[in-house]
Amino acid sequence: MHHGADAYASFQDSTAENVLLALALLQSYHERDRQPRKPVRILSCGSIFVVPAFRRVFIGDKEIVLTKQEFDLLCLLMGNRGLIFSHEQILRNVWGEEYTDADSNVLWCQMRRLREKLSPEPDVKDYIKTVRGIGYRFEPTDPQ
Repeated sequence: MHHGADAYASFQDSTAENVLLALALLQSYHERDRQPRKPVRILSCGSIFVVPAFRRVFIGDKEIVLTKQEFDLLCLLMGNRGLIFSHEQILRNVWGEEYTDADSNVLWCQMRRLREKLSPEPDVKDYIKTVRGIGYRFEPTDPQ
């Protein structure tokens, strides 16, 4: 067991940088104490940082608050960058097995809200692409 200050960290002005610094410190403590280490996964693209384990989302240095479904939707798409998910696949992954393609209005409303919350960064809202007649994909740049 360690007592006192074991580490000194100089925190930055950016909230996202502070989150990454705090995660690095936590991982170093696990390594030092020989605790079983669970890697902390961070999804990032441009100015978006998502820390699934802590259910936190940052755009630049600002944290944005998402509902459970919005967060799960963003993680599903962002964690599988470039893959196209049908409406039914998204509904079942985010809302559960009882949802089917007949419940697409639920998905459309959540997608609209998610895009609105991501909209302060002009390019960020365009990362989520609609694939007409099929579903959605997360793609930071338009391949066309």
